[in-house]
Amino acid sequence: MNRRTYARRVGAMLTMGAASFTVLALTAASASASGLFSGCSFGSTPERAIAKAIDDAEYFASAEGLFNCELVGEPLVWRDGSIFRAAVDLACS
Repeated sequence: MNRRTYARRVGAMLTMGAASFTVLALTAASASASGLFSGCSFGSTPERAIAKAIDDAEYFASAEGLFNCELVGEPLVWRDGSIFRAAVDLACS
């Protein structure tokens, strides 16, 4: 193998690696720009269960650096014996 062939192989590998890294970086940046987060919780009243479910979803959104959240749809609330359970979806950016 001569020096020219070796340089072509190394150059090709570096080009492919750089292209892969660029695609990965752009995909990760667009995926983390916004997201849909679900939260679930329970409480003694429906209002308390909903508030705790929203806190749950906001907690996971803040772990990814997303702090502006809006409720998507209506909260789902149901009674489970003597407690209420709630599930919410938040769109965060």
